[in-house]
Amino acid sequence: MDNEVLFDFMSTMYAEMQSEFKGLKQDVQGLKQDVRGLTQDVRKNSISIDNIEKNLKQLAEIQQNHYEENQRDHKQIVEMLTARLDTQDIVIKNIKIT
Repeated sequence: MDNEVLFDFMSTMYAEMQSEFKGLKQDVQGLKQDVRGLTQDVRKNSISIDNIEKNLKQLAEIQQNHYEENQRDHKQIVEMLTARLDTQDIVIKNIKIT
């Protein structure tokens, strides 16, 4: 009779262990799916970061070009104003002399 009780106990334990293993297997399957989803999200984020870096580089180039263009324009304006002032100074001096 002890063998039967022991056998029943072992059978019950085996069935419970099988059930637990099935649960663990399902949990592992769920984790694998979660990891796949995270991997896809990381890839999307990497692509987004690459696009942002490209856009920032383009913006920096555009800003640099505008800065250089503004510098040239300011230089031309200063030269033109300087020439006008020189002309006005000459005219004023000629007026004073006459």
